[in-house]
Amino acid sequence: MAKKDLWIPFFLEGVRFNGIVPTKEDWGEVTDRYKEEGGVEFLKRARAFSALPSKKKRVVPRFGFTSEHKGAPMLGEWAREQNIEL
Repeated sequence: MAKKDLWIPFFLEGVRFNGIVPTKEDWGEVTDRYKEEGGVEFLKRARAFSALPSKKKRVVPRFGFTSEHKGAPMLGEWAREQNIEL
């Protein structure tokens, strides 16, 4: 599978969007909401949720801009590690 075709759903918590980003098409809609902040480049800086959730609760990776999101990696780093093109 080509890098541009690979997608792994993740949770994004922000002011303009809060929820799971299930597909690449949905990601396009999310980035449109953040155009004023810098779009994709801004969103790549979303940090991982820093709490240690139980394995049962953590279904998808979680990123965001709230005070609970202080962990590593950032969304852009995670995507690169997963071979996902944002």
